[in-house]
Amino acid sequence: MTAPDGSGGVIRIATLTAHDGRMPALIRAAKTNADEARAQPGCLTAEVCAVPDDAAHLIVVSRWRSMGDLAAFLNWHEGIAHALIRQASAAPPHAVHYPVHR
Repeated sequence: MTAPDGSGGVIRIATLTAHDGRMPALIRAAKTNADEARAQPGCLTAEVCAVPDDAAHLIVVSRWRSMGDLAAFLNWHEGIAHALIRQASAAPPHAVHYPVHR
């Protein structure tokens, strides 16, 4: 899908690190956050992914129609998401945003 500005939108990749023994709780929290993201305007997809050969990390990949859509979601949701994630995470999420060029 091409955004109104001609771009392909934005891909957000967030890396989450589980506390020892808390990976199931981190997966549940990440899935809740991904479900909430998918319900927001401009979210094209959001997936929780295992990291091969790394039992301590998860990757959450989401694609957004525009940086504005992603920013609006983060402004609304980031405090809630971090509260859920914080309970099972050994560190704050690390996120990188990648503009998609078409």
